Amino acid sequence: MKSNKPSALAACVTLALAACGGGSDSPPAFTNFQPAAVVLGQADFVSGQEDAGRGVPSASSFSNPGGMAVTDGGILYVPEWNNNRVLGFAGGIPTTNGASASFVLGQESFQGSEFDLAPTSHPAATSVRFAAGKLAVTHHQVSRVVIFNSPPTGPGAQPDRLIGEARSINEGPLCRIDSLTTPGDAFITADGKLIVADTGNNRVLIWSSLTSSAPSVVLGQDAFDRCAANDDNQDGTSGNATARTLHHPAKVWSDGTRLLVSDYDNNRVLIWNRFPTGNFQPADVVLGQSTFAGAMPNDDNQDGSSDALPSARTFDGPYGISVDGNRLAIADGQNNRVLIWEQFPQQNFQPANVVIGQASFVAKAANDSNQDGVSESVPSDKSLSNPGNVLFHGGDLLVEDGRNHRILVFKRQQ
Repeated sequence: MKSNKPSALAACVTLALAACGGGSDSPPAFTNFQPAAVVLGQADFVSGQEDAGRGVPSASSFSNPGGMAVTDGGILYVPEWNNNRVLGFAGGIPTTNGASASFVLGQESFQGSEFDLAPTSHPAATSVRFAAGKLAVTHHQVSRVVIFNSPPTGPGAQPDRLIGEARSINEGPLCRIDSLTTPGDAFITADGKLIVADTGNNRVLIWSSLTSSAPSVVLGQDAFDRCAANDDNQDGTSGNATARTLHHPAKVWSDGTRLLVSDYDNNRVLIWNRFPTGNFQPADVVLGQSTFAGAMPNDDNQDGSSDALPSARTFDGPYGISVDGNRLAIADGQNNRVLIWEQFPQQNFQPANVVIGQASFVAKAANDSNQDGVSESVPSDKSLSNPGNVLFHGGDLLVEDGRNHRILVFKRQQ
């Protein structure tokens, strides 16, 4: 049923400022419902229906792209889940729609999409991260991470390290210090730490260096052989969320001091203001919920039930995270939007300042270009459908627009 747009906007006006987006002392770098400047993976802004990524792969198409990275040398890497590959765009972020990649990793040609467990393959690649001269690629479905000591530029590139055991997703969780289960992200910090969101094991693993043989810290659990979701008393069974538990953590980000984790099934993002040094260390700040006990999606009044509409401070399936100085962006997938905080959040439940993909904080329909509250099959330069990953680069914002099989580039306004 079509929603009443004027009523929804009026509701936002009547809510307190905390529910409709916080203020900022300076003009925002991005604006609500801002149009993208460039689209990658599609020829134009109105291409990208949900089945558009299922044809024969090419150098200019995506099928379920994932978390992006840009190297110091200006190479943009884009992983693709369905095509089992990573595309490389040399020369910086492309400035023309539908630009072609310069090279492919994991396949012999741009037309290939074979699923393979060889070390040089990239099965179900979901995330690429770059820092300290190293490149990490996460293979979600086969539960491994591969690390290159220098950015690869060809299909036969051999990784320098493999973490986890390549195995079928049907084999179930493997809860050990030397194993991963459907990891969502592997983040490298500038000082050489490795942080892995071990999604299926409900934990985040931290290696003190890329040469360390095993992780030294686990978050979400008090030991490396415990993996239950929201298991605060560590009895092996799931319970309620707390400041130190996790339920399917999806993405991580860190500058070596602050650490952020998108705690997907708890519909929140956790912030450690100082980098964790011990197992099971509790977070300092939570976004998406008013307390660490909250876990429901779009629960603005915090009554333990989901509301019909989102707000500037709620999530439904938070995923990708990126920080540019003190500016924070989070992909709010099921609400079909990206939220931006112009100043780094310091308080629980702090509202965002800007929303991309929607005209207001109370809108959530996919590809809703006319903002009538009804999802559409055809996208535009302003709309999103299940965005999963975000990346600040050079002040601009790249958004992986999942179901539209594309990446949008939003230009900084100031």
